[in-house]
Amino acid sequence: MARGVMESLILYAARGAFQLHAFCFMPEHMHVLAEGTEDRRDLLELIRALKLRTAFACRRSHGRRLWEMSYYEHILRGSDSVEVVAT
Repeated sequence: MARGVMESLILYAARGAFQLHAFCFMPEHMHVLAEGTEDRRDLLELIRALKLRTAFACRRSHGRRLWEMSYYEHILRGSDSVEVVAT
């Protein structure tokens, strides 16, 4: 299941104009460090598309729910170091 989520994450990040700096899959959640590369970027749309596609696949193949309804985001400011946050 994690491989399918990873492939979808990479696909939708590219489509949504996001550069993936890091991601990590945990048993019950995942962490993603992404940076918008264009003005048209939309994090909400990226998460919506990712969760929709992978939730459908999980329900079909495993008969269970994959995601919670919401998610937590933290927006880095210009003074924040991507490298420090990723470690």
